[in-house]
Amino acid sequence: MTDRLDVVEVALRDLGAHLAVPEPPDVTDAVLARLDEPPARPRFGQSRLVKVAAVVLAVLVALGALITVSPPVRAAVLNLLRFAGIELRTDSAPPASLPPSPAPLPNERVVDLPTARQLSRFPVAVAEALGPPERVLLIDGTPPRMVSLLYRGGTVRLDQFDGTLDLALYKKLVGGEGFDWVQRPGGEPAIWVDRPHEVVYVDRDGHEHVESARLSGRTLIWQAGNVTMRLEGDLSVGEALEIAGSVR
Repeated sequence: MTDRLDVVEVALRDLGAHLAVPEPPDVTDAVLARLDEPPARPRFGQSRLVKVAAVVLAVLVALGALITVSPPVRAAVLNLLRFAGIELRTDSAPPASLPPSPAPLPNERVVDLPTARQLSRFPVAVAEALGPPERVLLIDGTPPRMVSLLYRGGTVRLDQFDGTLDLALYKKLVGGEGFDWVQRPGGEPAIWVDRPHEVVYVDRDGHEHVESARLSGRTLIWQAGNVTMRLEGDLSVGEALEIAGSVR
């Protein structure tokens, strides 16, 4: 039950990041004035509105219960989940093995860290637990849509991009249940993928680039502010969470 509530919470957070909400007006004086007025009997239209609202609320509660207790409905909903600009699908079988070397992403080029921070529209963080990055890659044009930092001879990779993009930058086909909800330092939710999986990168023109998951396929995904972090390497979930706690 708690895992399903976490899914709803993350989905609502993702929706809230895309809603433009105006500043609320100051209604203090109006509320105080109404408190001094005698109570009025509800009109027919108001009574009907209350009944409609009650019916809508009952339907939502019933739907939530159905998702929680019905395996077929729950599976249909959880086959597709969007978290922090990454779309996860669990309706495909995971690949049997990983490729010997990763396919390059669109317009991938090597720069130094100061250049990456200068050209990027989002703040580029480093994993202090891993030391200085050995290579820094800009992905998909200028300004880059993604910045990748490579560590430990390229066996550990930290991808960073703006997680508020309207179109999911990554689509991950993980197979079966595919992933677990974990908590990173500070209590924020993260997603842990502990198996080989297919990765689809969506470029700035909307074209999809299919490639097998890089490195070991183990991946930790979380969001820091508006920036999505994707840590991949031959790591345990404990090691990945420790590294994530040092990213700043």
